[in-house]
Amino acid sequence: MYEIDEPKDFLESAALLIPALTGLSVTIYDHDMAVLDQFESRYCFSPRLQRIYTAQGLQGYLANASEDFIYDILETLGSRLVLFKAGSRWVMLGPYVEEAWSDHQARLVLAQAEASEAAVSSYKAYRCRLPICKNSESVRMAYLIIEHSKGKRQRQIKEVCLDEKNMQNALTFNEAYAD
Repeated sequence: MYEIDEPKDFLESAALLIPALTGLSVTIYDHDMAVLDQFESRYCFSPRLQRIYTAQGLQGYLANASEDFIYDILETLGSRLVLFKAGSRWVMLGPYVEEAWSDHQARLVLAQAEASEAAVSSYKAYRCRLPICKNSESVRMAYLIIEHSKGKRQRQIKEVCLDEKNMQNALTFNEAYAD
């Protein structure tokens, strides 16, 4: 017989069910920096181009974010992240992509980021790990969690398109995706 810890609230139940049913990652941040460090380690391909996926970038963004919004973030390399507050905790759905892998699209994205053609295979290893999800579905999941959590329920969606491709330095990426 397996011993299973009971979830304490709806958010914890959702954090177990959503990944199992959809493949979409759910990260709950309650001001524990280790959570953001782990997020960066798992999901940041390029700290320069995906500053929002770094622990420092996320911490800064969430420190200035308002609980009045659901943030729908599209980052430079084409992945998405949905951020919102549920009760006293921040919830991150994703990252995810909306379309399947395309060599042509990947080469365009990397060219716009001024990355070498040699980065394609590393980028593919990263990108193909992300689940495919329609943006409307991830936002619906956010509304579902908010509806069942304590806190302000009426939220507007704030779309944020980050363009960090004009930063200095060459493309660097997480060593976990090296050939």
